[in-house]
Amino acid sequence: MLIKESLENQEAMSSVEKQLSDYFLNDTSEIKELTARQLANDLYVSPSTVTRFCQRLGFSGFPEFKEALITERLYLAHNVQDIDVNQPFLPSDSIWSVANNIRQLYTEVVADTFSLQDYQQLESATKKLGDAQHIYVYSAGDHRHLAEIFANKMLRIGRPITQLSRTDLVDFLFARIGSE
Repeated sequence: MLIKESLENQEAMSSVEKQLSDYFLNDTSEIKELTARQLANDLYVSPSTVTRFCQRLGFSGFPEFKEALITERLYLAHNVQDIDVNQPFLPSDSIWSVANNIRQLYTEVVADTFSLQDYQQLESATKKLGDAQHIYVYSAGDHRHLAEIFANKMLRIGRPITQLSRTDLVDFLFARIGSE
């Protein structure tokens, strides 16, 4: 969930939390230099109230919240602007509108994923897979199908692989790996 959405969802918030939420939703000024103490003074609350509010939203404190909010604002300003990612189309939309919205969302997801790649880790993982005498893949739930696809691709290029999706075989797998 976006921070913006968390701030907009004010039903269970106290009046002070609503005041803080409204501040972050309505304030378009740069908050980069703002401290919890300055914000507390501006809103006539204690700095610990600001910290607790940020922790309630899932952050360790105001600095982490502020950094995430700045990052989210930059992302939203440069990416999904016209499409609600939670409801990208309505029943009344034309088939072409639905198709275009889905295309735009997929394009943005691919671009976002690409921008988050750590190429050193990718190269390291590629080297480890290349050096491995045997590859073991364990998966469960919704990701089981992705593990099967990966296993099939490894088999096609001649890489020995074992793909397990049964939770009762995890101990066996780790015991086997340790004996090799």
